[in-house]
Amino acid sequence: MTEAEGPVPPELEVTAEELKHVQANVYDHTVLCLPAAYVRAVPGLVPNVSGGYVQNSDDPRVSDVKTLWVGRAAELAAAMGKFKAATAERRAETGEPAASEPGSVSSGDGVAAIEFLANVEPKSAPSDVVRGGGDCSAAKPAVVFVSGSSGVAGDTLRYLRILAAEGHLVLCPDDFCGW
Repeated sequence: MTEAEGPVPPELEVTAEELKHVQANVYDHTVLCLPAAYVRAVPGLVPNVSGGYVQNSDDPRVSDVKTLWVGRAAELAAAMGKFKAATAERRAETGEPAASEPGSVSSGDGVAAIEFLANVEPKSAPSDVVRGGGDCSAAKPAVVFVSGSSGVAGDTLRYLRILAAEGHLVLCPDDFCGW
């Protein structure tokens, strides 16, 4: 609000602590859809969905073979021991208590997962086929997909898989997760 409109009502004011909580949770609850080249580049990550989305059954892109990974950033962080050091360092800086169970998901792990993905070198393979008969050997830009009013479900998940099958790393903040 501007000065002409008056002061911000106390119930609408966001404290620094509330803002920090929301920022960490936005990353944690962001849904990621990783193309095959990223799945291969992330140590220990196992594909959990197929990338087949074309209706023509003769098309080589139609397959039930799981080549993509879909999940929340915090789930990716929990699945990989690679983020333990970054998470421990951040907790030491912020004073956040350590997670009570090994491998448990805690607030802020998604930040480390997304930072890791920003620096990972995708590992393409000859089997990476995209629409038009091209390949995924060239790096594709990441896509930030904003879901509609239904949240990250149904058609939104299908669109994320389509983009990832084309070789894009897709990030979709889940605004219905209650953060």
